[in-house]
Amino acid sequence: QTVFVAVWAERIGVREDFVWIEETVIIGIGSPCVGLAEPGIDLAVSVFVFVAVFLLVGGGGFLWFDREVHRAGPLQTQRNVVVREREGARDIAQRLEAEGVIASHHVFVAYYVARTIQTWFGGKPLQLKAGEYQFDPGQSVSEVADEIGKGRSVLFGVTVPEGLTSYQIVERLKAEPGLTGEITTIPAEGSLLPDT
Repeated sequence: QTVFVAVWAERIGVREDFVWIEETVIIGIGSPCVGLAEPGIDLAVSVFVFVAVFLLVGGGGFLWFDREVHRAGPLQTQRNVVVREREGARDIAQRLEAEGVIASHHVFVAYYVARTIQTWFGGKPLQLKAGEYQFDPGQSVSEVADEIGKGRSVLFGVTVPEGLTSYQIVERLKAEPGLTGEITTIPAEGSLLPDT
């Protein structure tokens, strides 16, 4: 039985005393055949197969990502999470995962990057804002990210009676259990006015 090997020479070099092939591509190995396919046809088939595989893998990846972004989160009870000033998407995502609000910080960061890329095509940017946020059970990654992006943080009400000095107001704010942070300077006397 005869074995057939077809080789297509890409570049041929010539010197005075001999000829050599610099680059070769094996087109086929098998039994003898009547004719060889043209290299252009093999290239077209290869490109078609590559594009088909790329679209199948890319489409499957997109469907998986879309499902993960909109899937209900693991949170079972309502929880507050603080997003600090000048904190990046990755740090925020890792804290949300540690607090049990989202299942994967990788999906959150990928969603943030995808929303950033959408802005190149006229989409609305996702700018994560600092604040304390209250998340409900089962919120998806997209809902959590959009809530932080819209800045819908928890608002705390504090009642300050009339007639207190600025120092007394600051001391009352420091004693408030729902508030965190440090007040470094006391406002000037008379600068804190009632909201009527």
